[in-house]
Amino acid sequence: RLRLASMVDQVLGELNKFTGHVDKARIRALLQRHLGGDALDSQQAMALLSSMKTLERTKELALVLRCLHDFGLETNMYMASVAITACKKCCDWAQAVQLLTDMVAQHVQMDTTAYSGTLCACAKRGEWTQVLSLLSEMAAREVETDTIAYSAAVSSCAKGAEWTKALGLLCGMAANEVER
Repeated sequence: RLRLASMVDQVLGELNKFTGHVDKARIRALLQRHLGGDALDSQQAMALLSSMKTLERTKELALVLRCLHDFGLETNMYMASVAITACKKCCDWAQAVQLLTDMVAQHVQMDTTAYSGTLCACAKRGEWTQVLSLLSEMAAREVETDTIAYSAAVSSCAKGAEWTKALGLLCGMAANEVER
């Protein structure tokens, strides 16, 4: 455990030194050097992702998640949720949507938490069309919608002055028996 913490600290230290354009090759080399790349296990990956979410560098976090997948590590909804939570905190809605899209493309079953986090990131920036699209996707994929998802959707519609859509969402919330 101490060795893992030390390796994660080394990666974070080097990530903090990155300036300018950071690409996948650079992240991949960093992971290879400090963590053995394709020798990573899920515990190491989660430790790294969890530590990275405090850096507020969502692009690098997303690149690490993509590299983990490239190394053959089975990425899962928990790993994606950590990254999406960081995006939500930083209001990086585009990165949150891309992460969610990547995970779905990798056939990772995403849950309410991952979708709600992405919806919240979009709502913070008033991206109401994206929010409504994600809410529809949740329904199509039979992912349970919760109060957080609906609140994000109503909030984003309100920011966009889309009052009719916001009211429709509130009615939909009642019709779907979502707890308020």
